[in-house]
Amino acid sequence: MSLNGEKDRRNMKILIVEDDISTRKLEQMMLRRAGYGVLEAENGLVAFEVLDIEHIDVILLDVLMPEMTGIEFLRKLKSNPITARIPVILCTSVSEEDTVQEALSLGINGYILKPINAKDLLQKVQQAEKKIEPVLENPRKITNKLGLDFAEYRQLLTLLVDDGKQRLKTIGRKVEAGDFKDFSLFARDLSSSAKNLGANALHQAALDASAFVPNADKKVQEKYFLKIRSEIERLVEATSAIR
Repeated sequence: MSLNGEKDRRNMKILIVEDDISTRKLEQMMLRRAGYGVLEAENGLVAFEVLDIEHIDVILLDVLMPEMTGIEFLRKLKSNPITARIPVILCTSVSEEDTVQEALSLGINGYILKPINAKDLLQKVQQAEKKIEPVLENPRKITNKLGLDFAEYRQLLTLLVDDGKQRLKTIGRKVEAGDFKDFSLFARDLSSSAKNLGANALHQAALDASAFVPNADKKVQEKYFLKIRSEIERLVEATSAIR
C-alpha cells in the first residue's frame, strides 16, 4: 500500500479456474510476469476449496469445465454474500455468446475471447482491480481527515488489529460451540471502528457479517468468522507498509 492508496500487485491474488493445463499455465505466466500473485484450480469444485482458505481478489473463469461449468460456478459464487463481491473475468470463445450474456446477467465484470493475449488479459484485470475493496483507504486522506500524523494513525490501526485478534480468540471458543451471538455484536462494533480508520475491506467484511450471521446456518457463520480473521491479517500487512 503506497501513501497514495495505490494497490500493490504483489499483494493481489488472482485465481485461475481452468481445466486445460496449458491454457492455465499460459495465463499464470502472463499474470506473474505483470507482478500479480496467482493461484490455480482445475475445476469449480477445487476453486471453492481454494476460496475457503485464501483471500482472492479476482477470478479468471473458464466456461466449459468438468465437475462444474463456469455458469454453475458463477451462480454459486454470487449467491454467497462472502464471495459475491469478488470480480470475475470470463474466458470464452466466440461460439459461446449465449453463455456470455447469461454470465453478464449474473454479474461478471468482463470477458475475454480465446485465444488469450497478454494485452487483453491485463487490461481486463486492471479494470477489475477498480472493483476491489482496498484494505486501506488513501492514508494521506485519512490522516488529514482525522488530524493525525502517520505514527498516530499506525498506532490506532495497531490497536484495532490487536483488539480484534484478542476478541476473535475469546469469541472463537463460543463459535466452536455454535454460539454466534457475541460474534455478531463484535462484527457490528468492528465495522464501525474499521470505517472510522479507513480500513475498508475489514469494514465491509464485518458489516456483511453483522447483517447475515444472525440468520445464517453454522457453516456460513464459520466462513464469516474466518473472513474477518483473514481481513485483520491483511490489515496487519497494510499497516506495516505505511511509511
